[in-house]
Parts: sequence; C-alpha cells; structure tokens
Amino acid sequence: EACLLLSAPFRGLLTVASLFTLRDKIGIRSVGLAIRDAAKPYEALTVLTSSSPGVTDPGIHRFRLAEKSPIFEPDEKFFLCISAGDVRSMSTDGTSEPFLHLPLSNVTSVAEGVPGWMMLRSDADGSIGAEALSDTWKEPWET
Repeated sequence: EACLLLSAPFRGLLTVASLFTLRDKIGIRSVGLAIRDAAKPYEALTVLTSSSPGVTDPGIHRFRLAEKSPIFEPDEKFFLCISAGDVRSMSTDGTSEPFLHLPLSNVTSVAEGVPGWMMLRSDADGSIGAEALSDTWKEPWET
C-alpha cells in the first residue's frame, strides 16, 4: 500500500474518493482503497475495491465512501492507502511482473506525523510493516 496521512478539516465523513492512475499497469484486476488509523498498527477502518478491466481501464477509480466512512473529528488524522487489490496476470501481460503505476503528489510536509507524510505498507509475506518516506522526491542514493 502507498499511504498518505490526512487530517480532517472539520467533523464529518468522506463521501467519495477519486484516484487518477496512470494507465500503464500489468496484472492488476482491481485497485483497493483503505482508510487506516494513523497510529500503529494502522488498523483498517474501511476497505473498498474498484475493478480494473485490463486494457479498457480508463485509469479513474471512484470509491463511494458515504456508507462506509467513519466520522472524523476536526484535526483527526488518518491514512488513505491505495493498493493493488486483485493481482492476476492476463494473457496479454506476457511474462511481465504485475505492477500499478501511481502518480504521487509532491507534498512539502515530509516529517512523520505531519499531514502529507507518506509511507509504504506491506504485508505480502504475512508480516505487517511500514516504511516512512521521509522525502519521496529524493533519489535513493541521496538518503
């Protein structure tokens, strides 16, 4: 999962989230959206999926959250996380590894715990871990 820390501007709930992906993806049959607690272990509060019908996928995924979103208090922090929901290679994918290309926003707040802070979360091997992206715009050799 690629997660972005957000802060509720007022009391309320999320009604719709739109994800504009880049269209180059392989082996992804659905895209997932999770609202997660901002504190470890980042418990999932809501999880939704949007189908990704291969080459006909327009690259836009809308998640209707009105009936599933928790109610947030002003300044309450939470993560919005995007993931490859269902990974299944199609015959047109050849031998390429599945991937989902996400356009990341350049956020200026890079400190852990500040809205805009990003992290990568993985539990593919059965364990749950998180790696903070202290500055998503630096090259790996600059860290």
